[in-house]
Amino acid sequence: MKKFVLFFAFFLLFDFCSATHSVVGYVGDAKDGTLAENSTIFLWNPANGINDNLTDLVGVNGNSGVDNSYMFDCELLSVGCNIGDEIRVEIFGDYPTGYVSTYVTGAGFDIMNNLSLNSPPVVNLSFPEDLSSVNSSNVELNCSYFDLDSNLFNVTLYGDWDGWHAEETKSIFENGSSIFDVVFGEGNFSWNCLVSDVFGISTYASENFSFSVDLTKPVISSIVVNDSHVCGNTNVRVNCSTFDNFSGIDEVVVRARNFESEQNYSAIFLEGDTYYADIFLSKVGEWNISCIVSDNTGNIALSSIIFDEYSDSADLIVDSVFFDELDPVEGQGVFVNATLHNQGCLSADDFLVGFYNGDPDVLGVQIGENQTISIPGFSSFNVNLTWKAEIGISELFVLADVDDSVSEYNDSNNKNSSVISVGSWQEFYGNISGDKILSSSFSFNMSAWFNESSFGGNIFVSDSESDINWFALQAIGRAVDNSTASNDFSDIDDLLGMNFFKDSVSDIFQNKTYSSFVVNKRTISNVPVVNSTFNSDFVTGVLWDMDDDIDGEFSQADKEDLVFVTNVQMGNQGAYGNYDYELKIPVRLREYYSADTTDVYLYYDLV
Repeated sequence: MKKFVLFFAFFLLFDFCSATHSVVGYVGDAKDGTLAENSTIFLWNPANGINDNLTDLVGVNGNSGVDNSYMFDCELLSVGCNIGDEIRVEIFGDYPTGYVSTYVTGAGFDIMNNLSLNSPPVVNLSFPEDLSSVNSSNVELNCSYFDLDSNLFNVTLYGDWDGWHAEETKSIFENGSSIFDVVFGEGNFSWNCLVSDVFGISTYASENFSFSVDLTKPVISSIVVNDSHVCGNTNVRVNCSTFDNFSGIDEVVVRARNFESEQNYSAIFLEGDTYYADIFLSKVGEWNISCIVSDNTGNIALSSIIFDEYSDSADLIVDSVFFDELDPVEGQGVFVNATLHNQGCLSADDFLVGFYNGDPDVLGVQIGENQTISIPGFSSFNVNLTWKAEIGISELFVLADVDDSVSEYNDSNNKNSSVISVGSWQEFYGNISGDKILSSSFSFNMSAWFNESSFGGNIFVSDSESDINWFALQAIGRAVDNSTASNDFSDIDDLLGMNFFKDSVSDIFQNKTYSSFVVNKRTISNVPVVNSTFNSDFVTGVLWDMDDDIDGEFSQADKEDLVFVTNVQMGNQGAYGNYDYELKIPVRLREYYSADTTDVYLYYDLV
């Protein structure tokens, strides 16, 4: 600073002794440490253009002879300088300053505002790292930058994926980083970032970065276990053959997993493209053995095989139980079949197999006689019998080793079962004529005593022991006083033993509607009805006999007579053709009263 003061003192003395007009100023060093000394500085009059300029060296080697200072005589411009002229000074090049200006005064000298060298931006490439690999086609290219003078302007991504050139430019206003999202195909690529400041000074990162895009998983060509199976807990060797044509194999892991555990083993390179691991199988059953291969980019391939560890004793298993008829009728012979496996290494000889209706461990009833069979290790055997179908839902069990005579690895899987349902409803349909009034699906017919070609009226079905007062019938669901009764259908199910049937009376009448029937010239309203089969041309309703009642409504205590009813509809379309009536009843209606559990009676009321 002392030199600068002496310089201006000298300048003032010199100015009074000569006809010059001096312009002086100060240039600060760049913030990155670059010195302003010996930088070339220009002076010009913007009205005349920069081609008419003067230059000076900043510092002691220039006109000023003072550190970081410069001095011009603007009279040396081609056209000189006059009072009021604008004069500019600026340093160009790698460390520009931008310009400052002043106006020529009559004092004979003018002092410019201070200038400073502008540091160029600094840029670094962040991700992907140089010589790295990525396993996604969507790559975020990240470069960071800073500028000591806070003069940042933009950043441009350069790359070679479609010829080396600028790919994208973003405006920037402060130190930080920018991410460029680029979609790549598989291959090798180079990139860089160019950062510019407001003075147009641009800087690349010191060197380009290269990276690879690897989108292909390793190939696992085979998994081989040195045994086809094992008996009991033991070690096996697993060979994984694998290769990766792009970035190479990084790691191979062999995983052994069963239903309750999982263990990973690092595989060791053997030769060629083969890696191996010795694994311990500790549980009888099915093992999932997998090779998990990672390449150097992070792509992961997985391939698996199933390998069986068998018991070193016998191990009987009852496979699923099958029926040859899934929708039988009551009394039909159903063929019941089951496959038994011996999944142990030892033979199971001369053991008993039994069939049961219900769980044999919970009061199940045996069907037929025990069967004596033998099954060698790793073998199977089919057992079967014929069962006479019973109404309702039955769960039929097959039990292997009934008397527990076989020493087994696991006897908790010695029984299995399947559920079969036998329909609980019987359908009746037929025609009304002078010769044949009534018939059923079993071709039961009743003969008439006259000849008539057209009828109306109703067909009724009730248990054979019922003593019906036809003048006292009421709609089920209605009390004697015609008020609503809510539990009638569940009471019927209780009385017929159908509570747990999937086609109980309550279930069948769940989507009921209501209709009226005229019986003995008396209209019975609000009778719940459902379609007798598949259409609404024939419906079935339920009535009860109030003549048996004590408590004012249908109830289990009074067990009033039940009557199922349908209208006669001459020649209508039904499920089985065209005929005059169609209705359905629960099969167990025949057992409503216990004296006769085999018969129901059909009645008619013709008009």
